Amino acid sequence: MTEIRPVERLEWGDAIKLADRIFRDQEQTSMAEAFPYSFSGALSQSIGAFEQGRLVSFMGLVPAVMQVGPARLHAFLLGQVCTDPAFRGKGYASQVMDAVVRHIDRSGASLLYVSGSRSLYERNGCFSF
Repeated sequence: MTEIRPVERLEWGDAIKLADRIFRDQEQTSMAEAFPYSFSGALSQSIGAFEQGRLVSFMGLVPAVMQVGPARLHAFLLGQVCTDPAFRGKGYASQVMDAVVRHIDRSGASLLYVSGSRSLYERNGCFSF
């Protein structure tokens, strides 16, 4: 059974290992060093898909406030989007993205900034700029 939910404090190591395996080689610094807020237990905003307790898909989600002139907009930054290759094609990323969008809506944020361009983002109303 698949469980879609925020990544908990004791699971951050698994999230870092998954992201490093997908995005890094042995000569690069860890994703945890490059993007510490996405893997922050203090923020606890990132969301994952768990299959039988194993993290198989992850999206790093970081709250932010953007200031444009005098206006302050509540936003989220999305990155480190990855799925274990053995679990791709099963809809996990779509399920996690749905949970991200619901979380953002509940929080009252106005914007979502996404790193990258994929059909997953376009299907969820994201635009390139």
